[in-house]
Amino acid sequence: MARLMAPFTPFFAEFLYQKLRSRLPAYAKRDSLPADMLGAADSVHFVELPKAVESSPEKKIISSRALQGVRLMQSVVELGRKAREEAKINMKTPVRSVTVVTTAHIEAFTSVENYILEELNAWEVNITTDVDKWCTLSALPKLPEFAKKLGKRTKSATEAVKALDSSKLRGLISENVKSLTIAPNDGQGAIELEPADLIIKTSFASADKTDFVAQTSFDGALTVAVDIKQDDNLRNQGIAREVVNRVNKLRKKAKLNMGDVVDVFYTDEDVEACSLPTAAALKANPQLLEKANIRPLPECDRCRYAVEIASDIAATPFGSKSLKITLCQPIPVLSAAAAEDALKKRGSNGLQALEALVSTTKPHESLVEGYLDGVPFKLQLGTDFFLDATSRDRAASK
Repeated sequence: MARLMAPFTPFFAEFLYQKLRSRLPAYAKRDSLPADMLGAADSVHFVELPKAVESSPEKKIISSRALQGVRLMQSVVELGRKAREEAKINMKTPVRSVTVVTTAHIEAFTSVENYILEELNAWEVNITTDVDKWCTLSALPKLPEFAKKLGKRTKSATEAVKALDSSKLRGLISENVKSLTIAPNDGQGAIELEPADLIIKTSFASADKTDFVAQTSFDGALTVAVDIKQDDNLRNQGIAREVVNRVNKLRKKAKLNMGDVVDVFYTDEDVEACSLPTAAALKANPQLLEKANIRPLPECDRCRYAVEIASDIAATPFGSKSLKITLCQPIPVLSAAAAEDALKKRGSNGLQALEALVSTTKPHESLVEGYLDGVPFKLQLGTDFFLDATSRDRAASK
């Protein structure tokens, strides 16, 4: 490990090597061994890097397939992002599907489909080798060479090239046909062309051009089409992703560590004019929030004694134009039932006083009891109060 790390972290690798060197068998015989041998060498930087072991034919095949899959994935992601840019769909907004039309074997994609879904923020990826169904080919002449070769027949030959159908052009690409014959409408006979005389382009042949935006690789072997139709399900997930992104940015702004626990609150300040409320978007995407380890709560659930750490107000895609997100320090809070009971028996002032008292509870205290205005109270952790608003909400949702 130290040998592999040496070019990238030279000082740390040297430190490890010197600490572990004495445990190697070669260390005891270092005076009689080569100066570049592991253990005998005075420095890890004197030792040659380990050489790759020759793989078996089976492993070479697996490695070759994996490499092909990664290269295809990179091309698909690049073309897919270009298609999203053309359609002006932000990467935070999911798309329903991505269709990959390829001349390669589908098996090459099996190990990278999940990566494609994640990198292109898509719900589904469809991979097909049925190029005839999804794509059409067209050709244009390379005019400088064309004009030099055909002279006055260039114009009529150009029209004949443009009229070529996909089947003839596909044969020219895939079947290694060395020439192609065209018959210009000028009465001077047929012309034989070579592949080098033509520029062949691939285009996505969708029945409805408004449903897809596609990009094709330079060699025409790969076409990626993004389904650009949007509905409320997709928009809601886009809003949820935006909330997660903003929470993470606020955590970074507040210089919080990964393990630091905070309560997250949100509110649509333009709720009456908001077409897609943030609450509905978050409710529709619990798995996304769980994966990000974020549980946003409505601002009304925030305790009046909670201390704000950071906040911001910004628009969300498709939803609120003024969504406020606030991070607060976690403090003990009453359960909904305990708060309702306190309000009924003690009034608003009594509830406020009880909330203040509970907010000062230490994390190790599981029972809080005493008297408030001469009236006894007894609160149990996990039933009557919780250590933070997030825990309270999690318990209420069970």
